[in-house]
Amino acid sequence: MKTILQLKIALILAFVLPQSVNSQFTNHERDTKWNIGFNMGGVWQDGDIKLDRPGFGYGFTIGKGIYEDPGKFWSIDVRFRYMKGFTYGQELTRLDSADIMDNTIYSSNPSNYKNTLGYTYLNSKTMIHDFSLEGVLNFHMLRERTGVLLSVFGGLGVTDYKTRTNLLNSDNFNKIYNYGSLDPNNVTKRDLKDLQDREYETRALYNTSDDRTVRFMPSLGIGLGYQITPRWSFGFEHKVTFALHDKFEGLERAGTEFLQWGDNDKYHYSSVFLRLNIFGGEDSDPISSKKCPPPYIKIADIPNNYVVNEKLFSIRARVSKIKTNNDVILVSNDQMVQTTYNKNTDYVTGNVTLVEV
Repeated sequence: MKTILQLKIALILAFVLPQSVNSQFTNHERDTKWNIGFNMGGVWQDGDIKLDRPGFGYGFTIGKGIYEDPGKFWSIDVRFRYMKGFTYGQELTRLDSADIMDNTIYSSNPSNYKNTLGYTYLNSKTMIHDFSLEGVLNFHMLRERTGVLLSVFGGLGVTDYKTRTNLLNSDNFNKIYNYGSLDPNNVTKRDLKDLQDREYETRALYNTSDDRTVRFMPSLGIGLGYQITPRWSFGFEHKVTFALHDKFEGLERAGTEFLQWGDNDKYHYSSVFLRLNIFGGEDSDPISSKKCPPPYIKIADIPNNYVVNEKLFSIRARVSKIKTNNDVILVSNDQMVQTTYNKNTDYVTGNVTLVEV
């Protein structure tokens, strides 16, 4: 017996998980892939003269995503970084002058540079201008799904630096400090600070004819942060820059204080950052914008009057401007029906149960 059935079908766009999660942290349609970041933190040396205290550093980055697609596990950025900072060193163990005579500041004219005691307590202050080009490898899927930013980066740059030492006492006619008043077996930082004037007036570089040095230096780093909105993120980064020589702070000897990767000196920059992803165009997110164009939906293969003998019926609709099967819900007779979406053809198919009328 033939029965005329009435078909009641609704296709509803549903931006649910995981798409709702993705849209919370990323907006690939409006993101130009350009970003600018501002950072500040502590700069500290890893060399032969022990760290006295970290100095303050600050800077900015300008980056561009060169590989970043929705749903991909990785993304890659390139960026330019500028950082300015200071780092301070102070030895608590006295060093014999004979061990450092190859550094000419302890043996050259004027004669008041010479240490008549036969030993000294080395210190240093290094001013750094860091210009780097970095490649950044991001865990992109983690950012899309959770907002967590995890990245590793490496770069090559030019460091313009100037290292000085507090060798002379300006309160005593620029004579070298008289460390003979200190107990060599029980010297503290406070003892040295009370004695020194903290002016760092003397070049600590081996080539004392130059007030500053410019060198190419590679770097490695890691970052951890959180994507607050698709535009704004914040986090923490740590960067290690390799001087590729052992005279960064004015002393050359075996080993370094922290990372024992050979004898060459290094400096660190531990910073917090605030980053802005630069957007362009109109907001096309269907949740946040009233100007969002509606998706195109066309029911296929179903004429106005259709006679069937079976309760199960397969329908097909063409739906554009969606990304996954999770963006579509098929409702038949007030019940949700499972569907399959083919992104190559834009067709959504599903089997519905008809109701006799």
